[in-house]
Amino acid sequence: MEESIKRIIKETLDHMNLYSEDALEMIYRTGKAESGYRTLQQYGGGPALGFFQMEPATYRDIWENYVMYREKYRNKLYSLGFDDSKMDYCLMSNIGIQVAMCRLHYRRVPSALPKAEDLEGQAKYWKNHYNSHLGKGTIEHFMEANKA
Repeated sequence: MEESIKRIIKETLDHMNLYSEDALEMIYRTGKAESGYRTLQQYGGGPALGFFQMEPATYRDIWENYVMYREKYRNKLYSLGFDDSKMDYCLMSNIGIQVAMCRLHYRRVPSALPKAEDLEGQAKYWKNHYNSHLGKGTIEHFMEANKA
């Protein structure tokens, strides 16, 4: 499964012109921490969707306040099968869209992604910029989920 997921991530990042080894590992590890690649809907009935457990308010914000002002990303998302009239369905059902939205979420952060080999740095980055101080995830959880 790991190789298949990493291939989807790499091909999606290439398609979006956002590939780097650092981005590939950050996205892959985010999925490991968020869902372990085992669920497409948040456990307990929460609103988060997809392997990267993105909440509707987050991806709508990315779409409305970032993608809508960047035609290149909008066109890339459409070419992956994105339909802005079915956002929830697209995010839950299309792994490429999930990867792209996760990457765009991180793309909006002004600081660079941590290096691929820096697991602790990525854990802190994820906590600060993806899970947030309000989220239940911890740096320790991210690192445990991503043990080699």
